[in-house]
Amino acid sequence: MFSSFRTLLFALVAACLMLSAFATPEALAFPDAVASPDHNIEKRAVTIPLNQQRCISHKHGLHATYDIRVGRTFTQGHCDALWRELKNTRNEITVWSCRRLRGGHMRIIFNNTVGWGDSMNRALAKTFPHIGRVMPFRCNGRA
Repeated sequence: MFSSFRTLLFALVAACLMLSAFATPEALAFPDAVASPDHNIEKRAVTIPLNQQRCISHKHGLHATYDIRVGRTFTQGHCDALWRELKNTRNEITVWSCRRLRGGHMRIIFNNTVGWGDSMNRALAKTFPHIGRVMPFRCNGRA
Protein backbone atom coordinates (compact mmCIF):
# COMPACT_ATOMS: atom_id res chain seq x y z
CA MET A 1 0.00 0.00 0.00
CA PHE A 2 2.73 2.47 1.00
CA SER A 3 4.80 1.56 -2.06
CA SER A 4 1.92 2.24 -4.48
CA PHE A 5 1.33 5.60 -2.75
CA ARG A 6 4.97 6.58 -3.34
CA THR A 7 4.74 5.46 -6.97
CA LEU A 8 1.61 7.56 -7.55
CA LEU A 9 3.17 10.54 -5.80
CA PHE A 10 6.31 10.24 -7.90
CA ALA A 11 4.23 10.01 -11.10
CA LEU A 12 2.26 13.12 -10.11
CA VAL A 13 5.41 15.13 -9.37
CA ALA A 14 7.01 13.99 -12.64
CA ALA A 15 3.89 14.97 -14.61
CA CYS A 16 3.81 18.42 -12.97
CA LEU A 17 7.47 19.01 -13.76
CA MET A 18 7.01 18.01 -17.41
CA LEU A 19 3.96 20.26 -17.79
CA SER A 20 5.73 23.23 -16.25
CA ALA A 21 8.63 22.77 -18.68
CA PHE A 22 6.27 23.06 -21.66
CA ALA A 23 4.32 26.02 -20.30
CA THR A 24 7.22 28.44 -19.83
CA PRO A 25 6.68 31.99 -21.13
CA GLU A 26 9.65 31.56 -23.45
CA ALA A 27 8.04 28.55 -25.14
CA LEU A 28 4.78 30.45 -25.62
CA ALA A 29 6.42 33.65 -26.83
CA PHE A 30 8.87 32.03 -29.20
CA PRO A 31 7.51 28.82 -30.72
CA ASP A 32 10.84 28.22 -32.50
CA ALA A 33 12.21 27.33 -29.06
CA VAL A 34 9.74 24.43 -28.83
CA ALA A 35 11.07 21.23 -30.36
CA SER A 36 9.14 20.24 -33.46
CA PRO A 37 9.81 18.07 -36.51
CA ASP A 38 10.49 21.15 -38.65
CA HIS A 39 12.55 22.91 -35.94
CA ASN A 40 15.69 23.09 -38.10
CA ILE A 41 13.74 24.36 -41.10
CA GLU A 42 12.31 27.22 -39.01
CA LYS A 43 15.76 28.26 -37.83
CA ARG A 44 16.95 28.67 -41.45
CA ALA A 45 14.01 30.84 -42.53
CA VAL A 46 15.35 34.35 -41.93
CA THR A 47 13.11 36.32 -44.27
CA ILE A 48 10.15 35.98 -46.62
CA PRO A 49 9.75 37.18 -50.23
CA LEU A 50 8.31 40.64 -50.82
CA ASN A 51 4.48 40.82 -50.81
CA GLN A 52 4.05 37.29 -49.46
CA GLN A 53 3.06 36.02 -46.05
CA ARG A 54 3.17 32.86 -44.00
CA CYS A 55 1.27 31.93 -40.85
CA ILE A 56 2.17 29.02 -38.60
CA SER A 57 0.13 28.25 -35.51
CA HIS A 58 0.86 26.06 -32.51
CA LYS A 59 -2.22 25.12 -30.48
CA HIS A 60 -1.98 25.10 -26.65
CA GLY A 61 -5.40 24.03 -25.36
CA LEU A 62 -7.81 26.95 -25.79
CA HIS A 63 -5.06 29.28 -27.05
CA ALA A 64 -2.77 29.17 -30.05
CA THR A 65 0.56 30.86 -30.69
CA TYR A 66 0.71 32.48 -34.12
CA ASP A 67 3.99 33.08 -35.94
CA ILE A 68 3.23 35.35 -38.90
CA ARG A 69 5.84 36.54 -41.38
CA VAL A 70 4.92 39.37 -43.71
CA GLY A 71 6.89 40.37 -46.80
CA ARG A 72 6.68 44.11 -46.17
CA THR A 73 9.38 46.48 -45.03
CA PHE A 74 9.28 46.58 -41.24
CA THR A 75 7.79 49.71 -39.68
CA GLN A 76 6.58 50.24 -36.14
CA GLY A 77 3.50 51.86 -37.69
CA HIS A 78 2.43 48.54 -39.22
CA CYS A 79 2.96 46.82 -35.85
CA ASP A 80 0.85 49.43 -34.05
CA ALA A 81 -1.88 49.32 -36.72
CA LEU A 82 -2.13 45.53 -36.52
CA TRP A 83 -2.23 45.66 -32.71
CA ARG A 84 -5.15 48.13 -32.86
CA GLU A 85 -7.01 46.07 -35.47
CA LEU A 86 -6.61 42.88 -33.45
CA LYS A 87 -7.78 44.60 -30.25
CA ASN A 88 -10.83 46.00 -32.12
CA THR A 89 -11.90 42.43 -32.92
CA ARG A 90 -12.05 41.71 -29.15
CA ASN A 91 -9.59 38.88 -29.47
CA GLU A 92 -7.67 37.92 -26.33
CA ILE A 93 -4.20 38.84 -27.60
CA THR A 94 -1.29 38.06 -25.28
CA VAL A 95 2.49 37.61 -25.61
CA TRP A 96 2.78 40.22 -28.39
CA SER A 97 6.00 40.56 -30.40
CA CYS A 98 6.44 42.45 -33.65
CA ARG A 99 9.99 42.69 -34.94
CA ARG A 100 12.19 43.02 -37.99
CA LEU A 101 13.53 39.90 -39.71
CA ARG A 102 17.12 39.85 -40.97
CA GLY A 103 15.90 40.50 -44.51
CA GLY A 104 14.07 43.65 -43.37
CA HIS A 105 10.57 42.18 -43.36
CA MET A 106 8.16 41.65 -40.46
CA ARG A 107 7.65 38.82 -37.99
CA ILE A 108 4.66 38.96 -35.65
CA ILE A 109 4.20 36.49 -32.79
CA PHE A 110 1.24 36.47 -30.41
CA ASN A 111 -1.18 34.22 -28.56
CA ASN A 112 -4.89 34.29 -29.28
CA THR A 113 -7.96 32.30 -28.29
CA VAL A 114 -8.68 29.47 -30.74
CA GLY A 115 -11.77 30.11 -32.87
CA TRP A 116 -11.11 33.76 -33.75
CA GLY A 117 -9.30 32.99 -37.01
CA ASP A 118 -11.75 34.79 -39.32
CA SER A 119 -11.62 38.10 -37.46
CA MET A 120 -7.86 37.78 -37.04
CA ASN A 121 -7.43 37.18 -40.80
CA ARG A 122 -9.60 40.23 -41.56
CA ALA A 123 -7.43 42.35 -39.23
CA LEU A 124 -4.28 41.11 -41.00
CA ALA A 125 -5.81 41.81 -44.44
CA LYS A 126 -6.87 45.31 -43.35
CA THR A 127 -3.40 46.12 -42.02
CA PHE A 128 -1.64 44.66 -45.07
CA PRO A 129 -4.21 45.14 -47.89
CA HIS A 130 -1.81 44.58 -50.79
CA ILE A 131 -0.64 41.24 -49.42
CA GLY A 132 -4.21 40.25 -48.48
CA ARG A 133 -5.30 40.71 -52.12
CA VAL A 134 -2.35 38.83 -53.59
CA MET A 135 -2.22 36.02 -51.03
CA PRO A 136 -5.19 35.87 -48.57
CA PHE A 137 -4.38 35.35 -44.89
CA ARG A 138 -5.52 31.94 -43.66
CA CYS A 139 -4.37 31.58 -40.06
CA ASN A 140 -6.59 29.01 -38.39
CA GLY A 141 -5.02 27.97 -35.07
CA ARG A 142 -5.77 24.29 -35.58
CA ALA A 143 -2.20 23.06 -35.81
